[in-house]
Amino acid sequence: MSIGRLGFLAIVLLGVALAVQTYRLGRAETRAQHAALARDSAEAAADSTRGASARVHAVLGAELAAVQRRAVQQRQRADSLDRALGLERRARVLVELRADSLHAVATAAVTADSADSVRRARFEVREPPYTATADVALPRPPATGRLSLRVGLDPAPLELRIGCGTARGGIRPATVTAVGPRWLAFKLAAVEQDPAVCQAPAGLPPKKKPLPWREGLILLLGLRVLGVF
Repeated sequence: MSIGRLGFLAIVLLGVALAVQTYRLGRAETRAQHAALARDSAEAAADSTRGASARVHAVLGAELAAVQRRAVQQRQRADSLDRALGLERRARVLVELRADSLHAVATAAVTADSADSVRRARFEVREPPYTATADVALPRPPATGRLSLRVGLDPAPLELRIGCGTARGGIRPATVTAVGPRWLAFKLAAVEQDPAVCQAPAGLPPKKKPLPWREGLILLLGLRVLGVF
């Protein structure tokens, strides 16, 4: 076998070895990323709704409150609602809302109808977020009294923000923050999102890894141009 053929064979073997090594490194990197994502998801699943920091509440002021919870990063699977909407879901947040019951005492002047002696009164209550009005009519026995009650509830704007934290072990943790009025108790019952939301660089498309054989092919062509074989 000539020296040229031996050199060519050596270069081919070198290219193959390089391609195999590149493939192995890529597989190892993928496995490490999957393991880090699994650890992040386990931590997120164990998390629960918690109040935001004092710094956050200082920014929000006295009227608003914020709660947070880590998001489980897992691939989203379309359900019947997604199919009906015709949209690709990237995140899902289940929020439980609860307003405290209204308890108030009010007084009002009583008037009487001279014809049938029906006593009437109107009570008005403003206990944020409630606005209540009650009209009461009490005729003489054995007639039945009547209460007309109307209770209104203030609007409750609720803002949800999905944020990506600083990478740890190659994985950026995802956290959902809910902001709403202080009188409204809200809980993040379940939070999940697609891993691509936080793992892809902001504003940039995911970088494609070169194919395992590409480096070897480039090396062979380069050596061919240089006249090595």
